[in-house]
Amino acid sequence: MNEQRLKSYFKHFAPHELRSSTSSIKNPSQWLLNIWGSDTYSGENISVESAQKLETVFTCLRVRSEAIGSLPMMIVKKTEKGRENVTNNPVTTILKSRVNTYTTPYQFKRLTEHCVEAWGNCFWHIKRRSGRPEELIFWKPYDVTISEVDGVYFYKHKGKVYDHMEVLHFRNGTSDGVVGISTIAQNRELLGFAKKQQKYSSRIMGQKPPGYLTTPNAGITKSQEQADQLKQRFVDQISGDNVGGIPLLEGGVEFKAISISPDDAQYIQTRDFTREDIYGIFRVPPTLAQNYQRATYSNAESQDLVFVKYTLLPVCINMEEELNYKLFPEANLTAEFPMYVKFNVASLLRADFKSQTEGFRTLWNIGGIDDTQIAEFFDWDTSKTTGQRMVPMNVIPIDQQQEFINSIVQGRNTAQQRDLTIEELMKYKDKFGDI
Repeated sequence: MNEQRLKSYFKHFAPHELRSSTSSIKNPSQWLLNIWGSDTYSGENISVESAQKLETVFTCLRVRSEAIGSLPMMIVKKTEKGRENVTNNPVTTILKSRVNTYTTPYQFKRLTEHCVEAWGNCFWHIKRRSGRPEELIFWKPYDVTISEVDGVYFYKHKGKVYDHMEVLHFRNGTSDGVVGISTIAQNRELLGFAKKQQKYSSRIMGQKPPGYLTTPNAGITKSQEQADQLKQRFVDQISGDNVGGIPLLEGGVEFKAISISPDDAQYIQTRDFTREDIYGIFRVPPTLAQNYQRATYSNAESQDLVFVKYTLLPVCINMEEELNYKLFPEANLTAEFPMYVKFNVASLLRADFKSQTEGFRTLWNIGGIDDTQIAEFFDWDTSKTTGQRMVPMNVIPIDQQQEFINSIVQGRNTAQQRDLTIEELMKYKDKFGDI
């Protein structure tokens, strides 16, 4: 860290913190509410950890983080001819091989997205050797303090202070431009209501017995022991190896089932609407959360595209910009041919082979892609590909139409003058098309 900056930091230390020094029981800071939770109008206490125990929240966080984690991350460099993959760079080693000794690139991307959505912020310390990034170390969001001095931001972690260029800080939407806002914290009331519904449904299904035994003969059970024996005999006849069998009730004993009241059933059904609200705040299509109540093949495919465009792409851009700014040397930002990190979002469409082949065919016909690029996309063997871009012979610029016709006529005349054989003419046709 710059020595002058560090002195200025300890001299002024203007807090702009995740952990505020003015936090109190009466006026707790946001980081404290995220850990311990806060009460909602539903009467439920919601924290980041307790919210994740709701199955819909857990599923949405899992879908988002796993989708980002599965996206290939490329390190590329612009060139005069376009771009090329970079393989001999420390950034490539970190992001494509090993982030650190115990974290894979998949885990890095998945953990980052999970923390950003749940906590609003995710921090990775950049450990360098001779100025080159060597590994990334994860910091828990609630262990970090952010402070601003003369327009420069510093990160404090477990008593040590770090310059902002030493920390990858991925953040969610923010109201101050510095600290990200937790999706869970912003929607505590909705999640508190969902938790209330979960508890109520559990009590309805768990506390009410499935039914009861009754008999018009009041003297059939003269003691509690006899009553217990009667109940146990009934349970034995419908459980264990006798499941699905027909129980025999003696002495006028009858079984009367207890059904859920219409009000209770209607209240349980409101959980479906709450789930849809939670899908909305996390921008996860219901089909990806295994909810197929209103799904058809056509709208499920549309939801997948919406998920890629409006959920994953903003996350990818957010991560790419932070990685590009802090992992590469400062000179790379102004270089004529800079290196940069890029997510391959097209890999999410690999399951739709028909759409892919149609797209590749279109690009192939206009010379926009060669056979090597197609093979690389599918991870096929490229040892026998040509790398040449092709275009159909029957597609030419309109202003060159007469020139093309003249060349054909001249070619025929040349063939007649040379008195070519049928075999030679067929070779000519195979090579240049039917003219």
